[in-house]
Amino acid sequence: MRELLDLHWEVFVTPWIPTVTSDLPPGTTQQMWQPMWIAARDIIESLTPCAVIAGHRRPENDDSSTILAETRRYIRDFDRVAETTTTAPELYDTRLERYADRINPRLALWLSARAAKP
Repeated sequence: MRELLDLHWEVFVTPWIPTVTSDLPPGTTQQMWQPMWIAARDIIESLTPCAVIAGHRRPENDDSSTILAETRRYIRDFDRVAETTTTAPELYDTRLERYADRINPRLALWLSARAAKP
């Protein structure tokens, strides 16, 4: 018979890392770094976890697996809006208006908008 073990974890949340880039969004002087990959989230979500320890999140948020669906929705919404906008600033402004409360929304969004609308 297999013995079931209780799984426990502790999470150390590090401070944000200042971004070193000259390609900042309009009106921004410094940003903090936060990468985002949907493929990794797809794999994690397929495992149906009860908790997800995000590498980049607000320290006060819990480790609920609902963050996966929220992030997927954010990325899919970005793709949808990218199809209907014509410039990087337009895409950036539209997404920033809708998701201004996301953690560190500016740099990742700006670089994504510039990649989608060079």
